Amino acid sequence: MNCIPLIMIAASTLSAISVDVETLDGRTMHGELRQLSADEIGLRTSVGDETFPYDSLMHVDFPAAETSPDSGGALLQLADGSRLDVKNYVLENRKFIVTAENFELFEVPATALRMLRMDGDQRSFDKRWDQLLEEKILGDAVVIRRGDDLSFQEAIIQSISDGKASIQLDELDAKIPLSKLAGLLFYQRNNRKLAMPICKLELQDGGVIFAGKIMLNEQLLQVESVSGGKFAVALAALKAIDFAAGNIIPLTDLSPDQDAWASFIPSNLSRDQLSLIYAPDVRAGSAAQPLELSLAGEAKSFANGIALHARTELTYLLPEDVRQFYALAGLPAGASGPLQLTITADKTVLVDKVLDENLTSLDIHGDVRGARRLKIVVDFAGNGDLGDRVYLCQPRLIK
Repeated sequence: MNCIPLIMIAASTLSAISVDVETLDGRTMHGELRQLSADEIGLRTSVGDETFPYDSLMHVDFPAAETSPDSGGALLQLADGSRLDVKNYVLENRKFIVTAENFELFEVPATALRMLRMDGDQRSFDKRWDQLLEEKILGDAVVIRRGDDLSFQEAIIQSISDGKASIQLDELDAKIPLSKLAGLLFYQRNNRKLAMPICKLELQDGGVIFAGKIMLNEQLLQVESVSGGKFAVALAALKAIDFAAGNIIPLTDLSPDQDAWASFIPSNLSRDQLSLIYAPDVRAGSAAQPLELSLAGEAKSFANGIALHARTELTYLLPEDVRQFYALAGLPAGASGPLQLTITADKTVLVDKVLDENLTSLDIHGDVRGARRLKIVVDFAGNGDLGDRVYLCQPRLIK
């Protein structure tokens, strides 16, 4: 199913809202939101009006104080990954309806539900819930806490009201108080295909919605999530609109089609042992140790990147819909090189530079439209420390 992005606003009815905008090419702007059309955002800044196509955006931030979710609520997860804290809710006539201060509309079809977790504030069970979401459960299920563990029982979830879940287990109908449950799991086909979101909405209370359509109507943002949830959320509840999910593919999300590396000095160590030293070191995710570069005399950390020894050659098959490649390359503190970094898109050279004491970092930006392969090569460019590496930070493909 194709979701067509829709962003519309009647500027005359929108009161002044200050936002910070970051574009894919690194520009940052602060101004008053004056327009959201079908394909662009308009800002009024101190130097005049500017517009930005939505496919050129990284973030739109709404500066405000963060809030905490109400206590005593539950964590709702949809099939598309959207997560929202909910408190006053019912499931009736195959619709999950929430009454909340910052939502004029909060309605999710039962087919879009994935999880309702009543113990969302008990972080010690996060890993177990992740495991349950990966279980091949052939229907709905109720989740029960047993000591320090969680177990589930398959059942048909019919409705939720008055603090109770109505379920059918074999031939037995029962109403179970939600206070007796750790949560509920709703059946989703493993092969269900969802469209890519155009953006990710981040709320001040930590909630996240992966949006397929959005429409701004006065002070309310009308949203349809990728899996079909419908919301009308107050602008005051927004923390950010993240367009990166729809516009960017981190290179670390792709597996190289070819991965060749070699130690400079012959060794009796096994290939597996040598890989701990010389193989490309991919850093991604909150658990990974960030890469750190010194830029303009200040240390800066990057949560996403690849550390590459000489000599290493990586080749990636490029998706058809990408047009630009961005990265920041550099030598970490204490390294002096010289190391040769060459990046090509098919036969087009994007960068071919020697990193050394005179050039410790460089911004990389190249056109990859129509290219089939992206090749990254790190090699020695002279006598240097055999332990030196090139850090390729935030390597990303722009759709």
